[in-house]
Amino acid sequence: MPPAFCETLREPIELRYRHRKQSGGAGQFADVLIEMRPLVDIAVVLKDGKHHAVDSADFAFRTAARNAVRSALDQADLVLLKPIMKVAIHVPSVFSGGVIAVISNRKGQVLGFAAEDGKAGWVVLEALIPLVAQDGLCHGLASASCGTGWFETAFDHYEEVRQDDLAPV
Repeated sequence: MPPAFCETLREPIELRYRHRKQSGGAGQFADVLIEMRPLVDIAVVLKDGKHHAVDSADFAFRTAARNAVRSALDQADLVLLKPIMKVAIHVPSVFSGGVIAVISNRKGQVLGFAAEDGKAGWVVLEALIPLVAQDGLCHGLASASCGTGWFETAFDHYEEVRQDDLAPV
């Protein structure tokens, strides 16, 4: 199951970071140029680097890259994402109106419904519902269908969290 929320970048960002440290003996030097792009997570690409013949080592480049990512995240426009689940609700057709209200009350979106194969008088409603609202779906469905309905769910996609999403469902 996907996490309840995750973050990504709204726009790509490019950043150059130079790590220099001199402490008496051999110093540390690394210069890196990174690009960070949005995914459901974040993609980081090392685009360029500069080294010093004496003072550059693996540790200096690791430090430069780590600090470049931290600086880029401080400057980036981050966005919070919520997982959206695709739900198939199986219910007797006489209860479909009440089930649509249950979906709407949980900030869901009804995609459509069709007769259930091999079960006369039953329908399958397909909907998209935020994962955080899914907990109350079982109770709402039981109330709306007199305990006869059931549902299947699977992850569908992520969607940006809006201000009104932060209110309790």
